[in-house]
Amino acid sequence: MRIIHWRKGFFCVAMLVRATTGLARAEDHAAGFQILTPGSRPSCGSYTTERTFPTRGQQLQYWALGFLSGVNISGSAGTDFLEPIDGQAVWAWLDNYCRDHPLDEFPGAIKALVRELVARRAQHK
Repeated sequence: MRIIHWRKGFFCVAMLVRATTGLARAEDHAAGFQILTPGSRPSCGSYTTERTFPTRGQQLQYWALGFLSGVNISGSAGTDFLEPIDGQAVWAWLDNYCRDHPLDEFPGAIKALVRELVARRAQHK
């Protein structure tokens, strides 16, 4: 049972890294790239609504952490932009962004967060 659980987790992480690596390298050429999300491609408004339901909201929260980790691990941002960041900070930033931009796609919010974290990291070097 544990081996099957581990294999499923590894497969999911591998697919996420593969998807985020392609997206991160082509951030300026986003047209034509698919981003895998849990369920349909959610908007920020959907994220904000889902956050009111603990189990459903956690699915997008943990997807966001995996996406950020995948981009960070790929090295495509040129820096370890997650070094001083924790999950609570990510979720607070996403809550604020999505509250202010409910019509944006949720993966776009993650990309905006990556850009902000990379810029902050560059300022602190």
